[in-house]
Amino acid sequence: MWSYINQNLVQLLVVGGLLILVIEIIILGLATFILSVIGTSAILTGLVIAMGLIPAELSYTTVTFFVTCCMVWFISKPLFHYMKNEFNPVNGNKELIGHRFTLPEDLTIGQSITLHYLGTDWQVSAREAIFLGLEVEIIKVMAGKLTVRKVQ
Repeated sequence: MWSYINQNLVQLLVVGGLLILVIEIIILGLATFILSVIGTSAILTGLVIAMGLIPAELSYTTVTFFVTCCMVWFISKPLFHYMKNEFNPVNGNKELIGHRFTLPEDLTIGQSITLHYLGTDWQVSAREAIFLGLEVEIIKVMAGKLTVRKVQ
């Protein structure tokens, strides 16, 4: 078995990395950052071995895989930072900011109410107490959450 792994190390790394990335993208929807790093690092390690930059030995492969994991982690970490649940108003989600509606119930500080607005159930919160029937304006939009303030 070890001889088979050593003879086909490049192919195993590239195909294994591709399988991990396919699982990460198609099945998990880029939900886990670590699988993306492992898959990409396996592919890069296989390519480094295929180009002849390091020998196709398990010890060199392990060290190269670890180094590429660290490199991919630090290079792509800022990219995955932007995939958080918070909407970025600059990227086309600003249409909700500024919308006004009337609160169906009292809203106290530190608590939220559920509101069906524009076809979606939202958790609505505010930085101040707002009473039933007052008109409010959306000032911040996050995934499933609206922050509002009283209209002056």
